[in-house]
Amino acid sequence: INSLCEVLTQDTNPIRQLDIAATEMTDQGFGCLTQALKQGANITVLKIGHNRLSDNCIIEFAAAITNSTLLELDIRDCDITSAGSAALTQSLPKSKISRITLDGNSLTDSGAQQIAQSLVTPFPGNDHLDRYMNRDQIRALRAANATTPIYHLSLAGTNISTTGARALCRVMPDLPISMHNFTLTQNPINPLQVDPTNCWMTSSGSKSGTTFLSGSTRPSAGLVEG
Repeated sequence: INSLCEVLTQDTNPIRQLDIAATEMTDQGFGCLTQALKQGANITVLKIGHNRLSDNCIIEFAAAITNSTLLELDIRDCDITSAGSAALTQSLPKSKISRITLDGNSLTDSGAQQIAQSLVTPFPGNDHLDRYMNRDQIRALRAANATTPIYHLSLAGTNISTTGARALCRVMPDLPISMHNFTLTQNPINPLQVDPTNCWMTSSGSKSGTTFLSGSTRPSAGLVEG
């Protein structure tokens, strides 16, 4: 990894897509990669999944992506918790990343809430995305703007429950961008409240209103309180 990092920071570096998933990379090696990004490594696609990384390492990496050329990040199964995801989500609005895969990390509902909040500009009630929202808060959400160019967000198997899924599914319909791929499968979500395969939300047992999961056009939102 250290030799690779030296190449990445050279002016003649031809590498734009880097796949070092499942390489038994340690925090030390990942730290080297983080420094390469800070020094201007022109990587657009980075796949580092299936490596055991600490949250502290992820927090430092998150700071490095803000001024990087990264467009796609696959960081699945890296032992990231809500602390690491919090740092990543704070950096996403300052980055160019449009595709991010976080499958298999224990983000929990806290991480889901943080991600949902990071996708839109702050508004009154943005801390109620996973709970009841009154009409004024819903109007404020619909008036909010997208903060990132993300159109691919994969959160499969991230220990997100119905509560976290509700927060994410509330935001999706109102993003002024097309979310082509949004995945919540393999999570402990009650399908009678939020269906992780299509993001329907309901306050009872019947699916009385749909929000949005994926597609090439922006739908009209139907928010059902629960």
